[in-house]
Amino acid sequence: MRIEIVPLLLTVLAVSPVGCASSPEPADLPMKTLIVDEAGIHPAADIPLRQFGSVVWLNGFRGGQKIRVTVERPVGASEPCVTRLGFEDGNGRATSPELTANHGSVLCFHETGEFAYSVDVGKQEHLNGKIRVTMGEQ
Repeated sequence: MRIEIVPLLLTVLAVSPVGCASSPEPADLPMKTLIVDEAGIHPAADIPLRQFGSVVWLNGFRGGQKIRVTVERPVGASEPCVTRLGFEDGNGRATSPELTANHGSVLCFHETGEFAYSVDVGKQEHLNGKIRVTMGEQ
């Protein structure tokens, strides 16, 4: 009888989900891409995002126009998502490097709330948007 219990226990452990309910699996984390080009920010400057989701800002300009993204709130470390790719924290905000055509930066939002951001296009244009981060589905 004991031989039958061990395989059953191993089977139950193998099919049982393991992990913390508050930390989503990486495959479940949403990612949204915002393309900045001659027409503005696509698909929209203001977007909803589920907590622990990431936003990619991509320079879609065809010429040599550079962009820089600034999120008006610092974004600290978090285990469920890679917090930033190309962003630096400083002076109470997260700032990307200058992004040339077809280059981007990624920022994970692990705190809920509203994150205002701006995109500087060259030296003359300034675009604004907001990321609304919630705990629910987006």
